[in-house]
Amino acid sequence: MNNKTFPLKDIKVGDIIDNGSYHITKEEMIDFAQKYDPQFYHVDEAQAKDYIFGDLIASGWLTASIAMGLAVRTFSIEHGMIGTMVNLTWPNPTRAGDTLYLTTEVLGITPSKSKPNQAIVELKWLAKNQDDAPLLKTTSKLMMFYENPTNHSKNS
Repeated sequence: MNNKTFPLKDIKVGDIIDNGSYHITKEEMIDFAQKYDPQFYHVDEAQAKDYIFGDLIASGWLTASIAMGLAVRTFSIEHGMIGTMVNLTWPNPTRAGDTLYLTTEVLGITPSKSKPNQAIVELKWLAKNQDDAPLLKTTSKLMMFYENPTNHSKNS
């Protein structure tokens, strides 16, 4: 991972960022699901084998959390970014032993007309596994800053 912090002014439509990879273990899948998404096909191997997936699968929220961690660690915007909208799909299940590879593509940048230190940036995330199967697809809009927002009054 490159752990690079980018100034918003250096981001361009069409940029594609390699966000690195993450290997997912069965123990991690079960631990996450027990805490946050305790459906049987995430936590019970015996029941999961008889269900439509044929085995345990990761919670989609674990897949999304891993993607978020990869993205923030490799595509950090200098003055922060705040999510405003996301469209999220999980085309295929994430399984124990998968390695998730994430890319971020910049789809659009719309500078604010009323707040010159802000822009809405549209991004696309694509997470694939080692077999090139898509595990997560998102498009999202984030508020990002050209300058430190604490340098501007809340009413400007």
